[in-house]
Amino acid sequence: SRIDYISCRNLLIYLNPSLQKKVLSTFHFSMNTGAYLFLGSSESIGEMKSFLSDVDKKWKIYKCIQSSKGLGYDSLNFGNNLKNVVTT
Repeated sequence: SRIDYISCRNLLIYLNPSLQKKVLSTFHFSMNTGAYLFLGSSESIGEMKSFLSDVDKKWKIYKCIQSSKGLGYDSLNFGNNLKNVVTT
């Protein structure tokens, strides 16, 4: 899938950090270069700063600046992380 816009508002805050990273990697894998990602006000892109640039910091809108051609299918392997999806 090559997506131009992803809106994921207020979901990532309920996932543990390793699962957040995998979800963001999966988003990046599916995005076209120049595509937009819209997150919730309490969410961040974490380590994806080299692949996404700020469009609007207040509204957490990011633009994909680098393709994910080298990303493997490892990011899609959620393994045992689904056992502890909600952080407390």
